[in-house]
Amino acid sequence: MNISKNKSGMTLIIATAIIMALSILAVSVISLAGSQAYLGQAQVDKIKAEQLAKGAFWVNYMNLLTNHVGFQLPVTTLDGKPFKITITTDAGTGLDGTDTVETEVSF
Repeated sequence: MNISKNKSGMTLIIATAIIMALSILAVSVISLAGSQAYLGQAQVDKIKAEQLAKGAFWVNYMNLLTNHVGFQLPVTTLDGKPFKITITTDAGTGLDGTDTVETEVSF
């Protein structure tokens, strides 16, 4: 038997190489999909935090308007994730001596 003319094993090697290449491609696609889901959830959390900050600002504003006392909202849990809202007021530091209010949401 002449080994140089026997090419029956070459098909097995080519098939194995193709399977390995497709496996690497599949793992890459799955990894990319997982990271996209993570980034999407992070964006959703940022939107929730922004909306909570706006709501807390106006709750604090209305409480100052009616009771003349600032208001701190408790930790709010949305979809199992806690969002801590902090409102800071610096009296007289704004334009023409107005108060500066900063609302921060951490999650």
